Amino acid sequence: MVKLSILIPVYNAEKHIGKLLDCILEQMLDGIEVILLNDGSQDSSEMICAEYATRHSKQIRLISRENQGVVYTRRELFNASKGEWIWIIDADDVISDNSLAVIMDTISKYVSHDMVMFDYFYADGENRTIVHQLPFKDNDFFSGDRKNLVYKELVSGHILNSLWSKVFKRECIDFMSDYSEYRNVNKANDLLQLLPIVTNAKSILYKRIPLYTYYYNVSGNLTHVFQDSTYISLSRVWMRLKEYIVKWGMWNELQDMFYQQAANRVVELLKYYVWSGHTCQKYFALLEKVMNDDVFSDALQHCDCSCFKWKDGLFVRLIRCNAKHTSFTLLAIQQKIRRG
Repeated sequence: MVKLSILIPVYNAEKHIGKLLDCILEQMLDGIEVILLNDGSQDSSEMICAEYATRHSKQIRLISRENQGVVYTRRELFNASKGEWIWIIDADDVISDNSLAVIMDTISKYVSHDMVMFDYFYADGENRTIVHQLPFKDNDFFSGDRKNLVYKELVSGHILNSLWSKVFKRECIDFMSDYSEYRNVNKANDLLQLLPIVTNAKSILYKRIPLYTYYYNVSGNLTHVFQDSTYISLSRVWMRLKEYIVKWGMWNELQDMFYQQAANRVVELLKYYVWSGHTCQKYFALLEKVMNDDVFSDALQHCDCSCFKWKDGLFVRLIRCNAKHTSFTLLAIQQKIRRG
């Protein structure tokens, strides 16, 4: 019987996937399966994964196909899994020592819970720090009205939004949902699929120990990979988040927090768009889309400018006054300063 399915989307991960798989195999226990889905990688990822799947055929299974994006890849992995519990892991990260033993012991001991959240290490190449996902004690749990504390933390920032920092029962997955409109979402896709899973989990356990290491990839942030679909991705995910806040019955309580976080994303979006080298006219076109967006336009109007750094607060005020030329100039000046 498969107790835990470790699911790994793989796309152009030749530099990292071997290290992750070695880390998993060193800790492998009975009742665990590993499924790799190669999402049309253009490097040697498929060959590396195939070698591991051949050498460790009882533990590792490989699926390969043409590229369909991370959202569909995760959905396919969910359907391919056999485990009672699910752990989605990114191919360029690693798990901590003894993580599998801790997780297997936890899900066997605390059978009444549907999800386990745990802390992680944040590594930027030079430093590694522990990130505590929730401000609560070890083995604290959340069910009934107390789940609202988790929802609040989810809306308050990005720390809780990853899939890889949680294991959950497969019954929490919204298998029947249609994700076709989200197929090309390339930003905030963890949050997109996490929302229904957290909502469906009747009871959530928190382990205040780091079981994962997340490697921050500066070349993969918004500045370097801005695509035309980035705005659409963020808009759809934030609209989905708003829908879930309403579904939780917490809109009155969380709307100010929601608008502040959405405004942060809009400011980041517009800054990186200009810093990525787009022209003034293209910036104006994107700004017009933002100001016609029900979620983001409301966020910019309702957010508290004093909560930003002064330059970002000034930028929001300029947008509110429709001073689009001045706002572009401000971002362009910031870019010159950044470049020295």
